[in-house]
Amino acid sequence: MTHDRNTALRARKKELQSRISDLQQRKLFLDSERESRLAVIRSTDSFDEFKALRRELSKQRANIPYLEEQRNKRERVAEIATQVKELERDLGRVVDEVKTMVTKKNPVFERFARIFNQYCQRVLTQEGIFCFYVNSGVKLDYNIGLGLSGQPGVLSSQGEGTSYKKLVCALFDALLEVYKDAPFFHFVLHDGVLEGLDNRKKEAFLELIHEQVADDKTQYILTLIEADLPRDIDGNLIHFAESEVVLRLHDEGPGGRLFRMGEF
Repeated sequence: MTHDRNTALRARKKELQSRISDLQQRKLFLDSERESRLAVIRSTDSFDEFKALRRELSKQRANIPYLEEQRNKRERVAEIATQVKELERDLGRVVDEVKTMVTKKNPVFERFARIFNQYCQRVLTQEGIFCFYVNSGVKLDYNIGLGLSGQPGVLSSQGEGTSYKKLVCALFDALLEVYKDAPFFHFVLHDGVLEGLDNRKKEAFLELIHEQVADDKTQYILTLIEADLPRDIDGNLIHFAESEVVLRLHDEGPGGRLFRMGEF
């Protein structure tokens, strides 16, 4: 306690010494001004007095542009302060509208959340969660992920793993299902989404894709290496139907390159 008290006293002493130094400098300046003005008053030479007054007048005139600039700046600051208050009021109104929008039921969002959860349940046997909220920065934010087993609506950390996160993002294609009959995107591309998944999840995901594109309203593009294909009970690879394979990439000639062109 004594140490803290001494530290505070030393800091206060340093502050007061700095203040004394500033006041002394100010006193010297004011003393000089006082002597100069007294010299004019005491002078018996009218010409000297006139010259001194002229210098003082010139000095004051030189200050006019600076003072006008300062006045304009203060007026501008006042205008900006008024604008800030108006924007803060507008922000408050918009935040209230956003909060109302988030809490209000929306049929499209409810349908999407339901389908997204169904996709997650089918492929990952876990609840799929997607929700909007207004964060502490008064901005619209969202949560997306997998639910904690036995605790509906509570996000788990399992969806943060690389393989699961990629799959959750792919299952977000539920949005395409919601808008399949509306003017919206009707194609999607996923690269390597099956990588790192166990066989059951691969099969469930591919089954879901076949159902999603059965009505020919969505163009689905999926890329993967052969090793990531699912396997049957005997461990053999389950290949796609030839009608579903658009291109097989390999290094055995131009036919195995993306644009079927020679090396360059």
